[in-house]
Amino acid sequence: MNAFYTSIIALLLICPFYGLFAQQVGDSNPSLFDDRTEAAIRQIEIPLEQYNQYLINAGLDPIGSESLLVTDNNTVIISYEIPLINKKKKESVPTSVPAHVKHFLQSKPKYALEAESLSSGLLIEGVDFNEDANNNGSFIIPPDPHGAVGTSHVCYILNRSIDCYTKGGNQLAGFSRSLANFFSPLSPENGTFDPKIIWDQYENRFVAITLVKVGNSISRVLVAVSATADPGGTWYYQAIDARDNGCWFDYPGLAIDEQAIYITGNYFNLNTNAYCESNLIIIDKGVNGGIYDGVTSSNENLATNNDFNLYNPVIEAGAGSNVTLQPAHVFGTLPTGLGAFLVSYSGLTNGTDEFIQNFTITNPLSNPSFSHEFIFVGDIENTSAALPEADQPNTSIDIATNDRRALNAVWRNDELWVAATIRPSSGANANQATAYWTKLN
Repeated sequence: MNAFYTSIIALLLICPFYGLFAQQVGDSNPSLFDDRTEAAIRQIEIPLEQYNQYLINAGLDPIGSESLLVTDNNTVIISYEIPLINKKKKESVPTSVPAHVKHFLQSKPKYALEAESLSSGLLIEGVDFNEDANNNGSFIIPPDPHGAVGTSHVCYILNRSIDCYTKGGNQLAGFSRSLANFFSPLSPENGTFDPKIIWDQYENRFVAITLVKVGNSISRVLVAVSATADPGGTWYYQAIDARDNGCWFDYPGLAIDEQAIYITGNYFNLNTNAYCESNLIIIDKGVNGGIYDGVTSSNENLATNNDFNLYNPVIEAGAGSNVTLQPAHVFGTLPTGLGAFLVSYSGLTNGTDEFIQNFTITNPLSNPSFSHEFIFVGDIENTSAALPEADQPNTSIDIATNDRRALNAVWRNDELWVAATIRPSSGANANQATAYWTKLN
């Protein structure tokens, strides 16, 4: 990971925490970035000991050296706002700077003068609540963000919007825009939902999907593939009528390997919304003569279009539990014939120990074969208790933590990584909704 990506990740981790902290210490202007047209974002490095003293003074818990906010030099890097003023004038500390940073700057003003600006090419400002509404004509909750990084561009997708930038921080022409506009070649019947976007490192292009449902008559998966590595150019589009046995398609997972696009989803009854099953759609990339080659079809039927096929892994393998599946995004070269891993968690347990479910697919395009295994991971949580919601400061409104479904999976260097949310019954995170990852060889 190069320095640019490290900086972006660090900034994403620091900024949300910093915004909350600034409000708690009594900043006279809680909004750190009120007027971006007349302000620049600067950085300051504060010794961890001094930073923790401000936390304690504000009635907050100090952080340890293992925190992601802390550098190898045992300091904390803080971003703050300054006005863009005439360089001949003295650069003052504005009221929008939180009290603890203001005090530090006033005691050592050289930091304010020497701090490097982060506003030129390193910050990508996401679509906010209001911009999303402007794109779509209404406010959308939740946002469901999902992103991908290519060789020269960054794209991310929301429930109703898509946005793309160069890695230099320049927004591409035509972005951001609504998904209804982006997928207009497929004529979405109403607002889309549950979008995903991913980078295909084998063919150097972006792949995006979203879902459409109308009443008990329409359930479609909309697929878009960029013609090149540049998402500002041509895209190819294919729609799939995802209805199956009177059920509609929901909560997609998305992954890529050398051969195919894999989309998993849960099926619910079109009339009653009762759970039906969890299935997999395999789409032939078609680098020569298929969607990657710009050859698409008005035929959206899963039963008659040979470019994509629907499978129920439990039926195909003759074993397993019918719960939410996540396909593993593949990096590197898989063994010959191997096509995909489909993983599940969802709190699977024998009453004592929990386990992860895995389906392995061989020959995914020519003659798919599914095998099944349960992988025991020990007594990691109390599955009989629901996941608690997460507290947030200065409000009684908690954050929904949802459920135990596997949220993401990656295969890389002969290892399968799976992430989910659990509720540990012991240890430092006991009875808290906790991010949990498992590495399988």
